[in-house]
Amino acid sequence: MTDPHTQIPLSSDTSTLEVPFRGELLSVERIQAAARRIALAQDWTVAEPPARTPLGEVLDRAARELAEDNVTLTSAVRQLHPVSPATEWLLDNYYLIDEQVRAVRHDLPSHYGVELPRLTSDPFKGFPRIYEAIISLVSYTDAQLDAEFLGRFVEGLQEVSPLTIGEVWATPIMLRVALLENLRRLSARVVNAYRATRAADEWAERLLLAAQDDPDALRV
Repeated sequence: MTDPHTQIPLSSDTSTLEVPFRGELLSVERIQAAARRIALAQDWTVAEPPARTPLGEVLDRAARELAEDNVTLTSAVRQLHPVSPATEWLLDNYYLIDEQVRAVRHDLPSHYGVELPRLTSDPFKGFPRIYEAIISLVSYTDAQLDAEFLGRFVEGLQEVSPLTIGEVWATPIMLRVALLENLRRLSARVVNAYRATRAADEWAERLLLAAQDDPDALRV
């Protein structure tokens, strides 16, 4: 699959922040057709299963960075800095996020999913194909999905390339991993916006102090 919203840039530079899984919003009627296109585009194999899948690394990184972001945003509130509604949501719901991380970690041992069909081409080479498909579902619904969307989507995949029993059972855990990864990306943007705002405020404070000390120095 080559949709731009599924790319995984590795740089942590603010100009290349990893984009959340977000694409064209599709109705429940169109989601099934999208699933068929995804299944047709996937190149996968079941040969020579690896010892582990990359899913554990995805979860570990999401858990680590969400925890770090929580510390940063908590500090901002304690210092009485203005924060966005998104910041408030992340702080208010971090205990729920942490619960999900713990639950997924419990259900996702290092060898989980090694027998599943896995992709042979980028950007998700080595990942289970069902994981890439679920990421597309999250993208096409902006993570606002329900049983009907999920059911129609899975039906579309099945029409082109039937899922294995293992993939059907793995769908819930793949969905939770994808949602945590998406939340990690969204949280990174919230923290980046906060830091940019703080930097601007600090520069404004410096300019005000400079103007008080030497008004003529700031005249053009």
